[in-house]
Amino acid sequence: MEKILVLGATGNIGFSVVQTLTEHGVAVRAGVSNPEKSKALWEDNSLVDVMHFDFLDSSTFPDTLEGVTKVFFVRPPQLSTPKEDMFPFLHFFKSAIYRSCAIRLFNWRREKSSHASS
Repeated sequence: MEKILVLGATGNIGFSVVQTLTEHGVAVRAGVSNPEKSKALWEDNSLVDVMHFDFLDSSTFPDTLEGVTKVFFVRPPQLSTPKEDMFPFLHFFKSAIYRSCAIRLFNWRREKSSHASS
């Protein structure tokens, strides 16, 4: 199942995006700064899982991106230097997507070759 990461999911735009996606049956990971406080927003929505995310803390990137196929975000207004504040996440996401694609391709080739030898 496809899962979309919405960063800033409690903001005006992010919250609407989460609502619209889940109304259409899409699984969403809500990346938020305060997960304990935010979980109550979607406690009755099984399509949303809430996780801590912080552009300035790269240790939050791997777990937040696990199993995610797409990301939606708007630059948070408090991050006024995108190259310094946001590019580390974008580079991490880009490398994670490439690794994921390479693993899927590798597994597909192994599966294809095992069927051919049968």
